[in-house]
Amino acid sequence: MDEHLLAIIQAAEAGLECPPVRVLTGGLAILGVPGRPSEFLEVSTDELIDQYVGYVDGRSRRERKDEDIDPEAKANEHLGNVRWPTASADSVPQALTLLDARIWPIAGGDALELPALRLPVRNIQAWWIAGGTVIDEKKDRSWWIVVV
Repeated sequence: MDEHLLAIIQAAEAGLECPPVRVLTGGLAILGVPGRPSEFLEVSTDELIDQYVGYVDGRSRRERKDEDIDPEAKANEHLGNVRWPTASADSVPQALTLLDARIWPIAGGDALELPALRLPVRNIQAWWIAGGTVIDEKKDRSWWIVVV
């Protein structure tokens, strides 16, 4: 694992603020702010509650009368049923938690905004902190080949 990326993950997991990170994985470019795994669960819980609220509100009046569903209780129950792993002090992080993430397909298309995501470190092909310019392939046709 890249030691610099590991340092960023460990700082974020310790609760320290870190710069946004850009990642390439497969055919995707991802941008997000490193965070703690617990923040991933917190944000996911809030989003899951919102999804369940939408489900409950979309039910007919009769369905709501027949079965009362508390979206917050249901989300907490569902996430509480999972045995989330806890890392030991000397374990090496296996995933990068990114908050306020954006994902773009490199081949083009719409981006996806996510409140949080977990990316296995083994899937990260490249990463950087800042900078970069989009180069229009139709306008930039220069190739440089150097033979030594």
